Amino acid sequence: MKLKSIRCKLSVTVLIAGLLNLGQARAAIYFVATNGNDSAVGSLEAPLATLNAANKRVQPGDTVFIRGGKYLLPAKQAVGVELSKSGKPGRLIRYLAYTNETPILDGSALAGRGRIAGLLISGDWIHVNGLEVCNVPSRGTSYGIWIKDACHNIVEQCNTHHHNGPGLFIDGGHGGHLILNCDSHDNYDPGSKTGAGQNADGFGCHYQDGGPPTVFRGCRAWWNSDDGFDWFKQEEPVIIEKCWAMGSGYTPGGAAPAASGNGAGFKMGNTFTGVRHTIRNCVAIKNKAQGFYANHSYGGSDWFNNTAFENRGAAFDMLSDIKLTGKKVHKLRNNLAYPGKFKNLQDSDSRNNSWDFGLEPEAGDFISISDGDFLGPRQSNGDLPDLKFLKLSATSRFIDKGVNVGLPFKGAVPDLGAYEFVP
Repeated sequence: MKLKSIRCKLSVTVLIAGLLNLGQARAAIYFVATNGNDSAVGSLEAPLATLNAANKRVQPGDTVFIRGGKYLLPAKQAVGVELSKSGKPGRLIRYLAYTNETPILDGSALAGRGRIAGLLISGDWIHVNGLEVCNVPSRGTSYGIWIKDACHNIVEQCNTHHHNGPGLFIDGGHGGHLILNCDSHDNYDPGSKTGAGQNADGFGCHYQDGGPPTVFRGCRAWWNSDDGFDWFKQEEPVIIEKCWAMGSGYTPGGAAPAASGNGAGFKMGNTFTGVRHTIRNCVAIKNKAQGFYANHSYGGSDWFNNTAFENRGAAFDMLSDIKLTGKKVHKLRNNLAYPGKFKNLQDSDSRNNSWDFGLEPEAGDFISISDGDFLGPRQSNGDLPDLKFLKLSATSRFIDKGVNVGLPFKGAVPDLGAYEFVP
């Protein structure tokens, strides 16, 4: 299903007024458009042509509005756009899609030595909203959106797709990022040295060096040839909540299994220091391998109120290369697996999950098991589609079967799975 373009719904007039009300009267506002000129003043009437030109001018607190249309990124250049200027706490630099318009950064002409990226964010305290980034080719390693050695950035309502590498990749830095309501899909690396499809994840978060956790909220990954979400060697905590992963391990459009793609929906491991990640209210469906996968982790994570549906391998696989004991075991609460296929749960603290009750989910436990709208348009505020799919029916055996883990719930006790039953 073709996804409608993601659009920033924020009114320009309202935002400008808000900036002034926040005491940012001195903040500058720039505009970028496909018919602009980098020598122009950067106003609405005389816009700049590129985000690179805007990056040279901005200071903390400034805002750049990007008009809709296709921006073909420079040919024979390894990085299409780099946002290197940093904002400050309370004075972020904002790059926002202009009201109801979709700017498209097309990386198909990029080339050159080194790692190739459509959009590189190397500054701190930056907010990017409403961009579409696509078609970054491979010259070894490539990324759609690459957040490199940075911290405290917000990437919101961005759509990154059809790259020869990961859609969005966080690499190093000191964390504190928020990835909010973003989509990453149809990424495939057929020419990777490690095998066709083995490096194109939807979202990746790796190698953080200290600092606060990064949060992924309301994000959706599908038809990525490797994994939907991959936290390989991420030794600082990550929180992932209300995210969806579908069709990992397949070529674009789900045409065929990727020859070397791993195929996990949520891969939260291959860590060596015992770091704990938190995965809650997430949904994994029809991934080639696991829905939820610990990936050899040396420490356990917290898996709360997640739903796995029709994953080909295992619904939950808590594989570790060492025996986990004490505070390092995985904690699984209120999860729902349909069907109930599991691996390596022996080092887990598993309670109040569907399998702990000996109950195999059935179609009647849900309002719908049709995933036809899973890839449909998001809600007007950027949230994931509000579907009946996998929500509990009034007669579901999984209502009031959970235990309080600190998440909101209705009724006497929590329900199982990603969604609370709503009468």
